[in-house]
Amino acid sequence: MDRDVEEIRRRAQERVAGRSSMVMDGDVIEELARAHERHAQRVREAAAPLGEVGRFNHLGETTEGRTVTAHYRASASDGPDSLKNSMVEIASAADKIVGGLRAVAKVLGETESDSVHSIENARGEF
Repeated sequence: MDRDVEEIRRRAQERVAGRSSMVMDGDVIEELARAHERHAQRVREAAAPLGEVGRFNHLGETTEGRTVTAHYRASASDGPDSLKNSMVEIASAADKIVGGLRAVAKVLGETESDSVHSIENARGEF
């Protein structure tokens, strides 16, 4: 059976050789947290220029020009449901996920440490 397991592992390693991996240092939860941090940063960077949309009336000082410009501005950056605000909310949600992941990692680490100590203490009793 061990040979089968080793063969499966070898084939799997061959299949993923050269592919990028999210796990760089062996800590899957921390790597996932870092990925969410990168995502939040990219979203914030993409949202920043949206503040400039609708700042200049390209259609002229007409009713239509002012109206279209105001709608563009509201949709892109100033309105409560604007694209920029939605992107900022997405980045904030990613930040919350990062905090949650790190909190889980901390609890798991503490639990693992407590378990190791319990096992060591139990071994000392025998």
